[in-house]
Amino acid sequence: MFQKVLMVCLGNICRSPAAEGFLRDYFVKSGQTTRQVASAGISAVVDAPASPHSVTVMKNKGVDISSHIARQLTQEMMLEHDLVLVMETEQKKFLEQRFPFVRGKVHLVGKFQNREIEDPYLKPIEAFEVMVNQLEHCLQDWIKHCWVHEGSR
Repeated sequence: MFQKVLMVCLGNICRSPAAEGFLRDYFVKSGQTTRQVASAGISAVVDAPASPHSVTVMKNKGVDISSHIARQLTQEMMLEHDLVLVMETEQKKFLEQRFPFVRGKVHLVGKFQNREIEDPYLKPIEAFEVMVNQLEHCLQDWIKHCWVHEGSR
């Protein structure tokens, strides 16, 4: 179904790196190595590493995002990816206004649960644990709807 997926949040240091890590881990473990996943931020903390709390919580889930480097979202990224997952409704609206050609391929990562993923930036590690658990459940829905059967072919 979708070959290239882009995860987008605000700074590209907390939520989208975790989402990218989860989906990349699934693609590798399911043998769907031709699929690609990346992340970027609307107002990225360019060249910054993933938040230490995000790294720690993801490591506890068995996913290493320690090599992540934050990137600024570009028009080229929006063009090259065929599915863009955002964390909040306002981010979806912003992208559709800024890049009208993306309408129809930008969705909330929590679409199937009617959920937004709150930004844990500058909050205690417990907020990151909540964020990561929510992302994991939301991405399981996307996997089930989009990739689980293709990985078994």
